[in-house]
Amino acid sequence: METAEGNPGPWSFSRINSYLSCSLKWFLHYLSDEEPASVSSNLILGSAVHYGHELLYRGMKVGNIPTLKDILEEVAEDILIRKKFQPPIAYPKSGGDINSLIEEAQSLTECLYQSAKPEKVVAVDLEETVPLIDNGTTLQKPLKVIYDLIVEEDGAEVIVDLKSAKCRFGKQKIQYDLQPSCYLYARGVSSGVHIPRSFRYDVLLKNKKPLFIQYPTSRGRDDYQRLISIIKMVDRGVSSGVFIPNRSSFFCSTCEWGQLCRDWKG
Repeated sequence: METAEGNPGPWSFSRINSYLSCSLKWFLHYLSDEEPASVSSNLILGSAVHYGHELLYRGMKVGNIPTLKDILEEVAEDILIRKKFQPPIAYPKSGGDINSLIEEAQSLTECLYQSAKPEKVVAVDLEETVPLIDNGTTLQKPLKVIYDLIVEEDGAEVIVDLKSAKCRFGKQKIQYDLQPSCYLYARGVSSGVHIPRSFRYDVLLKNKKPLFIQYPTSRGRDDYQRLISIIKMVDRGVSSGVFIPNRSSFFCSTCEWGQLCRDWKG
């Protein structure tokens, strides 16, 4: 496996979480010149549902929400386009095909559409890049975030991230997951800490009949310092060439780098 030249770019939640989940996958995705053999069906599903979410809330922002029929058609088209221009789709061992993937994406999107309440939308799919500051020292690489949604409630901002999941979130994830830390830190740097602000997961449970659940949470100074410390340690691992396979990862079954991981000898 040869290494591509160049800086892998700013930090983001996905880059941090990817390294912590499987550092070999991080290397293959961000630094190697290898091409992925496939793309996970879960990734295609999530992207399509996020597209439906974007259409819904952009419409809500301007007071012209598309019909459910129109959004479902756009979600199906998004999957078909991705199938055409991306590597082959890797389905889970339990099976699946393009039709079942579209059906699931539309079912989740319909649940979202019917469950979403009217909100005062501040921004949809907003990208920001901010410096990472550690006790007055700015780290070399900034932090990039893309907020799915920012809404206003009673004069306070709520940063919302859409997830699709097989099971309910536990207290540990809600309290310690790094995504709220990344997003609330970034928004505080870009827009000021004087504005009351919190985070909310909007989760679509992938049951036979999908279920929509919201999990509010918040973060504080200690959480931001822990985030920066983790980023520094991950950066040290990357700089030192520490890339180790994790063959028990939740993502293994549809990982696009599965064969290269199995062939890895160090």
